[in-house]
Order: sequence, then C-alpha cells, then structure tokens
Amino acid sequence: MKVLFLVARGMHLGYLGCYGNDWVQTPALDRLAAESIVFDQHFATDVTFEPVSTPHLRAAWRWDHWATKLQEKGIQTHLLTDREIPAEVLNKLPGSGDWLLQMELETLLPPWPSISVSQDTEPEARSSKLEVQNSSAKLALQDSYEEVVARLDVEISEIRGALEDIGLLDDVCWILTSDQGQPVDEERERVPPPPWLHEEWIHIPLIIRLPAQAQAGRRVAALTQSSDLLLTLLDFQGLSHPPSQSGSLRPLLEGSQTDPRKQVVAVSSPGGISSWAVRSADCSILLRLGSEPFDPGRDARVYIKPEDRWEVNNVCQHHLDLVDETRQFIEEKIATDSDSLSG
Repeated sequence: MKVLFLVARGMHLGYLGCYGNDWVQTPALDRLAAESIVFDQHFATDVTFEPVSTPHLRAAWRWDHWATKLQEKGIQTHLLTDREIPAEVLNKLPGSGDWLLQMELETLLPPWPSISVSQDTEPEARSSKLEVQNSSAKLALQDSYEEVVARLDVEISEIRGALEDIGLLDDVCWILTSDQGQPVDEERERVPPPPWLHEEWIHIPLIIRLPAQAQAGRRVAALTQSSDLLLTLLDFQGLSHPPSQSGSLRPLLEGSQTDPRKQVVAVSSPGGISSWAVRSADCSILLRLGSEPFDPGRDARVYIKPEDRWEVNNVCQHHLDLVDETRQFIEEKIATDSDSLSG
C-alpha cells in the first residue's frame, strides 16, 4: 500500500471542523475528513511539552523502528524534512509498488503570529479594565492560532494538488494525526513541570483516508492511541509484528472489531515527577507521581466524560477509590515496562 503519513505537530483538536469547530475556515481539511474515516477518541501516548526543541521523531512512532523493517521487505520509505518541497518528493515516488512517506508539518508550532491587543497606559485604567483586557488577550491568542491552522489547511491543499498532478490521489492511503496537542487559551492551575495531561494536550485528531475513499464518512468512537499507528502501518504493508498492548487499527477501519479497548494511557516523565492520564469512555483520571507521600487532593484529578469535555470540574473527592485503583494500575505498568526493558 502507498501510505502518506502526515504529522501536524501541536494540533489543538478543538480547532478542526470535523471535531466541532465552526469558526475556522479549513476547506481542505474539511474535504479530507469527509472523504475519510474520522477517529473521535484518539489520544497521544507520550507528551514532551517541548515541541520546538525536541527531535521530530516521537517515541510512539520512531521512524527507525518501522523504516528499517519496511525497507527489508523492499518497501520504499522517505521522511520529509522541512527543507524539502512536498511536490518534488512526491514526483520521485514510484507509481507502482508500495511506499511510505512521512511528513512532519511544523506549521502549528509556536511562535505564532502576533495579533496586538490595545493597552491603557494609566494603572488605574488598566485595573478597571482587567477583565476586558484578559478577554481581548484570549481572543488575540485564538486569532493567532486560527491563522496558523488556516496555513496548515493551505499545505494540505497543496499536497492534495501534488498527488492529483501525478495521478496518485486515489491510490494513496492518507493518515493525518498529531504528535500531541497544546493549550491555546485554556486557563489551568500552574504546577511545576510537567503540567497536568489535560484534554488539550492528549486528545489529538486521527483522520484516515483509504485508497479510493473506501469507508468514507464513517466515524470511529473506540479509544485509540498513537502507539497503534506503527502496528497499523505494518499491517497495511502485510508485515507481521510482535505482540503489544497496542493494536492495529485495521479491524476498526474495516468495521470488524467487536472488543474495543477499555482505556488508553498517556504519560510525560521529563524528570522526577511523571504526569499520567488514564482515559476511558466514562472519565479522565490525571495523576502526578513522584512526590511522597501521595496526596489525592494535590496529585490527582478526576473528570467525568463526555459531559466535561474540556475538564473544568474536578470531582476527585467523590472518586478516591478510583484514584487509588488507577495509581496501583500505573505503578504495576511502570514495573512491568521496566522488567521488559531490562529483559
């Protein structure tokens, strides 16, 4: 299979039309979504909180993990850098045979374009208009991000045009996703790094356009995560893969999976404190581990889903048993992962 794997880094899901946004104009992305299968509950596996300085390749889909395996089977692979022009790269790919092209799109990463907000010079005036100024600052931030989302939409349109020009548009499988989200105008409690893994960080888009628009218009409500994509790509190319807690998305794409995953797990652990999110269809449980003793009031958050989409009502005090179970689950996972690495 010919696969075009697009990673729009730092994509805030709330700014895409197919995920409910109705004020940002993105005709190319809207068209892609209409021709594709859209995954509603797709989550990042690893979060870095350093989108500018970190390497392009994420742990969830390390290029060397799959590129070598695919190349051994005679499948051409290419990682597009920000110095290459998509049309030129696409023109070099063969019209026959299988290949994988990964594009890392950094359009959405800060710094974003500055949109000025007027400021009063007198301290008394600034104080009396603080609420208005805060509201204006939020709107300016939204406008800045909206502008870069519109730029991304133009990029998607150009990539589509390049595929049309070489006659491969309906022969290629598109996968559009992100490495992680990022906050835009969310107001959150300030804590030492890493921050809480709220919705805006881990809930990311996944749009898959199969060749010839097969299954177009379907939406998948099952919980999925970034680490599923490597196995999906191997599955697309007819290659076997080792057992894993992740799984190929092919059964979901074909509508044949009957036993969906019950939860997904995201983590960020840059230092002594690790930030975790365990997400199910019913709730999102956020934990910060590493400080002793563990205090649920300080180190845990619980949000009920789907009502509390953007996680503003922490009901941890009513679900302390669930917090304890989740903490034990994570500690067991850490121990298991450590044993597998040492083995």
